[in-house]
Amino acid sequence: MMFMAVEVTVLSLVTFSLPNQISFELINNLEIYSQLFHANPIIAFKVLLINNPVFIIQKVNDLGDTQLWGVYIMPITVITWLAASVFFVQIKKVSPPLNIIWWIAGASVLLIMSVFYLRIQACCTESPAWFLDVMILSRVFNPLVNSGFWQDVYLNVSPWFKTMQLFFLAAAMVLFYFSYTMSRNNK
Repeated sequence: MMFMAVEVTVLSLVTFSLPNQISFELINNLEIYSQLFHANPIIAFKVLLINNPVFIIQKVNDLGDTQLWGVYIMPITVITWLAASVFFVQIKKVSPPLNIIWWIAGASVLLIMSVFYLRIQACCTESPAWFLDVMILSRVFNPLVNSGFWQDVYLNVSPWFKTMQLFFLAAAMVLFYFSYTMSRNNK
């Protein structure tokens, strides 16, 4: 829950608007998923657990027909949050000192960054994308900045987004591991 609140808060601050709708995609499309599962379980697994969000926290325009922005809670996000929650329960048992809490905070930021998917309608995305992808694209399409520079940055960096995402996740896990082992050694 804490991670989701951070993601929604960050996007709300950036866009100067609060979310006004939650869409439970899994429940809304249950019939389609069940038909797909009966037709082809492997494809259903990919569609259900990899490509589609569990739910979306979003800002919809006043008419209710267009999404202005959305935070997409993907299955990998939920799995990552659950793993982090187990870690936090374990680390709380050993009462870590303040310096280790800073390591945990840094790991939490990296963890949030690694699984943060969003969509900003006014900018540049037609489907949910990783936050860094959207942030750089928003600079490309911003007429008030040197968009040629940002186009070059995007073209050079975008092939590495999945690698960067995995790096953020791995770095978070390493920091969590070290903070856990250091806190256990300080008992």
